[in-house]
Amino acid sequence: MASDSEILVDVVFGSRREAMHLAPVVHAMRENNLAHVRTISMHTGDTDLAPALSSLSLTPDVQWRIRGTDHSSGTFCGEIMLLMGELWNWRKPQWMLTFGQSDFSFACAFSAFHNHVPLAHVHDVEIDEPHPHNQQLQKSLNAMVDLHFAASSGVRERLIREGVNDRKIYSVGSPIADSAHLIRDNLRSPDLARDFFLDLPEAIFKKLNQRKFVLLDLKNFPDSLAPWGEFSKRFTAQVPDHLLVVLGAPEALTQTRLPIEEHCAIVYLSNVGHFQRCYLVAMAGCALSDSIETLDECVSNGTPGILIARSTERLDLVASGWMTLAKNSQVDLLNQLLYFLRENQRGSGATVAINALSPLCGASQRIAAALTSRKDENARTEKTSLPSRRAI
Repeated sequence: MASDSEILVDVVFGSRREAMHLAPVVHAMRENNLAHVRTISMHTGDTDLAPALSSLSLTPDVQWRIRGTDHSSGTFCGEIMLLMGELWNWRKPQWMLTFGQSDFSFACAFSAFHNHVPLAHVHDVEIDEPHPHNQQLQKSLNAMVDLHFAASSGVRERLIREGVNDRKIYSVGSPIADSAHLIRDNLRSPDLARDFFLDLPEAIFKKLNQRKFVLLDLKNFPDSLAPWGEFSKRFTAQVPDHLLVVLGAPEALTQTRLPIEEHCAIVYLSNVGHFQRCYLVAMAGCALSDSIETLDECVSNGTPGILIARSTERLDLVASGWMTLAKNSQVDLLNQLLYFLRENQRGSGATVAINALSPLCGASQRIAAALTSRKDENARTEKTSLPSRRAI
């Protein structure tokens, strides 16, 4: 239990994504005795949250199950506000730390705003949101947050464009690279990894363990892979020694599925849990996805990735050289895959992985230092002087 003179920081998790980005910050503060951290887990329907926290060596101090299913509803926000208010009636923290741009992060931020709790937030979106609902989330978060942690220079520029005071923005980088460091020890044992895929033939699992596979993770079926039969034939012909592992195959692929056998070149996996996803992300020779979250994890693990999209807000990942946007034609897309696979076989991927998985000394430490260097009185003075507070 924290003493009254010790800095208390509340960190809130509502999904696997928050866990992957904020858990390293919790460890950084605890390992350096910078603050007492109270971790709060709110189960909002993400079944991967508990396994993610476990893999990151975190046991929540407070656990709640949110009954509301519509995250954009007033009931969802109201339930979170009620629970946080009850907790803070016992003791308010000096800081509350949140992540991302979602209805959950807005509900947590509004709870802090309503209860006069200083709020720090990690931003990872670089471009202006085109959707009106997301635009409103951005504006609301900007008004309520006291300290803004930017995952890249592009995020910082966006916040300044939207009117955020430059002095309240810290460019820290993305803490997800530190999550890769925390999880990697759990993925080293081949026996443990074998438990993740008990139903796969030994020959297929052997290729997974040798990093001889391309990870395909799609939320939607892109035009660049249609027709699927033609793309799969091209892949098999040009990369005969690699598997194509398809996660949560979209409906467009279901009619072409084949039973998994020893000689299969394409493997379809459904209902992949947190540990299985971490293993595949860390071991893939290359990843192909329309999800920036998947590719963010891949690059942090030293796995190059190709984003199937016309544009991306994560310009920092593109600038690193370890993520690129997919070409329109199947031939060009396969050439991109072949290039990354060749680079990985030369060992450059392993070098990036070692750098990414170094001890906690990057974004997490910078966030922890910035939070805990601001004492209680200063934080509360800043909070009450914010323009957004003058009406309270």
